[in-house]
Amino acid sequence: MVRPAKHVNMAGLDVEVLSDAELQEAADSEDGLAIVCMRITDATVVVPRSSKSLCQRCQEPIWVSPATQQSKPSNARLLCLQCAASIGAFRPDSQVTTSEGVIAEVRKAISE
Repeated sequence: MVRPAKHVNMAGLDVEVLSDAELQEAADSEDGLAIVCMRITDATVVVPRSSKSLCQRCQEPIWVSPATQQSKPSNARLLCLQCAASIGAFRPDSQVTTSEGVIAEVRKAISE
């Protein structure tokens, strides 16, 4: 049985919410999976307990939230927002996804 896709609007983007298993499936696909994170220098809100990492394209420091750390498939790439945009991640024909954990973290961080 195929479950109906859940979508949310994040910063004007229609974002599909995926389970951890679906994230792994996307990472294993031919196109791979890039997880977009905020550059440390650009972040106005930081989710508590986020860790620092580097964008795997430009090597700029980025924040990685606890939910991202928990659900990130080992073969997924971490990219900063600018690098993701430069490779066309936000084109209308691109699939943009997130997890329930990330949505909950963002909502909580914004409300604090």
